Amino acid sequence: MIAVKKIWVPFVVLLLLPASYSLQRPAEPPENVQPTYEDSIRSQTQEAGETTLYFPDYVDGGGWSVQLALSNVDPDTAAEVVVEVYDEGGEPVLDLFDSGLTVDIPALGSRVLRSSGTGSIRRGWIQVRTGTDSVSGLLTYREGRTGIEVSVEPAELGERFALFVEESDDVGAGVAVFKPEAPSSIQLRVRDEEGNDPLQGAFVSRGNFRQLARTLPEWFTTEGIDRGFLSDFRGLLFLRTEDESPFAPLGLRFGKRNQSLSSVPAIRDETQEPMETTFYFPDYVDGSGWSVQLALSNVGAETAAEVSVEVFDEEGQPVRDLFDAESAFQIPSLGSRVLKSYYNSDCPLLSRRASNSGSGTKRGTTRWRGRSFPGGTFVNWLGRCRNGSPRKGSTGDS
Repeated sequence: MIAVKKIWVPFVVLLLLPASYSLQRPAEPPENVQPTYEDSIRSQTQEAGETTLYFPDYVDGGGWSVQLALSNVDPDTAAEVVVEVYDEGGEPVLDLFDSGLTVDIPALGSRVLRSSGTGSIRRGWIQVRTGTDSVSGLLTYREGRTGIEVSVEPAELGERFALFVEESDDVGAGVAVFKPEAPSSIQLRVRDEEGNDPLQGAFVSRGNFRQLARTLPEWFTTEGIDRGFLSDFRGLLFLRTEDESPFAPLGLRFGKRNQSLSSVPAIRDETQEPMETTFYFPDYVDGSGWSVQLALSNVGAETAAEVSVEVFDEEGQPVRDLFDAESAFQIPSLGSRVLKSYYNSDCPLLSRRASNSGSGTKRGTTRWRGRSFPGGTFVNWLGRCRNGSPRKGSTGDS
């Protein structure tokens, strides 16, 4: 387990591991207590009992396919779901999936819709409407030739967001944005790890689109913008609509040397009162070719964040040598910090090589503690990487 404690200021946190991580099983609730749907479903609630799930991007064709998994956690009542698919211009797409777009999901049941992946590449967004708040969804992209895939949860609508991004020779960032209402312009600004503005006040404005997906350099390809800072950049990307209309972004990061793909949930860029917060990451794996990175970002515009990171093994004993940095530090306003696991700290993200200095596979949990604005945090597993498999029979074999 890894635990992170943040003190005094708003904060966001990102644990870099791949989508195939395993979570520790939580304790079973008492038999007379039913679990609440709010704890397991991420959705955009409209009116009472009505829910719309938004997926800002899909890619189908050219070897890519998508799968939409829908689940109904209501123990007693079936759910009727309407799946709406749109292209980049907002026109309906009726032939993406291999079944009808109105789906009945039984109580505690699931349904999976799949695209064929044939033909030329097409993309757009998907939204799922239902009359209950008990439905959840997961959209998975898959490239058939390489087997690379990534799953994304529904996105929430808002007017201001931030994304943790990296651009280097090893990794790149992609961003998809969709707007459910009339097209409006999106402003994009950046801050580096120290919270500095490499564009010195300049920003990019992209307008008149319903859905747009581009790499980070493509978003910043515009007259008057020097993209030189993107040759080696790590920090925050801020997005907002000029007319405060709602939109939803999706962040993707990909390996340039080794093929890989992972998602980056968006951070709500909102001003709220800070509070002391502890976040838990239930699992990490390090050694035998596996490594972990913990990316921490402070979206507070005025004050640095004081952070402490605590790492524990499977027995709950402290682990003091996982990361290559001190466990207590400050993060500048609008800045970021990345901690790398000790044994593989010289390996580039998403293109790791097994380290001869590793002493077997380590597993445990992680926690961070501190102060954060309510709703101003996000958790994501991005880049556990390997060349080969962990040693068989070792702790944390997977």
